[in-house]
Amino acid sequence: MRERFIITAISSNANSFGLHQFVFISQTGEAWAGLANKQYCRHKQDDVITLPENRGIGLAELGFECPHRLDPDAPQEVVDEAWAVSHCDYDHTVHGEVRLLPYGTAGGNMIVCKRHYEQEIKARQEANATRHPRDDQAPTPSWEELEVYEN
Repeated sequence: MRERFIITAISSNANSFGLHQFVFISQTGEAWAGLANKQYCRHKQDDVITLPENRGIGLAELGFECPHRLDPDAPQEVVDEAWAVSHCDYDHTVHGEVRLLPYGTAGGNMIVCKRHYEQEIKARQEANATRHPRDDQAPTPSWEELEVYEN
């Protein structure tokens, strides 16, 4: 039976061969891991992939080395968070949390995922660097300071 898995984590450190560990969780909590070079792997965190019944071979066919089942299965709260679907104002679906980022002077908010938050903050910091200090500076709050948006 084929089943969908979401990539819930990618290790920040590589092993001696330059491979990072990717963690995959299904909606039933079944969890797998595999290794790949992040630079050449087309799959990113929060991507959803479909694997055949033989999960290990399916991961190997997608380019992951040393695929293995993680035991025990992921706890239900981890599954719920991984598969929570939200929408970012950059017009894409997000599997995980989105937050409200203030913009403009009228008190509006943007709904942003972590990736687009980082892009927006970088753009704001660059714009602020070109403004005179007496001029209005675009706010650059930390991710943790932002209110979590509940759909």
